[in-house]
Amino acid sequence: SLYLWVRKSFGKLLWLIVLFQMWMLASLYHRGIYFSRRNARIFEGMGIVFFSMAIVEALTPVAVNSLLLAFDYLSFWAEHDVLKSLSFDTVAVGVFFMIVGQIMKKAAGLEEDNMLTI
Repeated sequence: SLYLWVRKSFGKLLWLIVLFQMWMLASLYHRGIYFSRRNARIFEGMGIVFFSMAIVEALTPVAVNSLLLAFDYLSFWAEHDVLKSLSFDTVAVGVFFMIVGQIMKKAAGLEEDNMLTI
């Protein structure tokens, strides 16, 4: 069905973005860059992607139902509770990565200050 296709397509795209960001983070770690502003941005980016993944999964049925209703393929509004379909685990992972990103930002700032005092 259209709903499953949209959900799988967006889900795969977001997972590809996460894998790319993890690859970027691994390449920074391989070069010995552990605390930098770029690392913090990558962690925050992963948090945003995970958070977006939960939102997309929750809102996809509503969007698909709206499109089907607009083009007269659906003659009724299917009941859908967005909060019940929201993956709180994925939201929690997103928030975790965003918090780690903030901690990494502070660590990068401390490392920059440490470099200036030496």
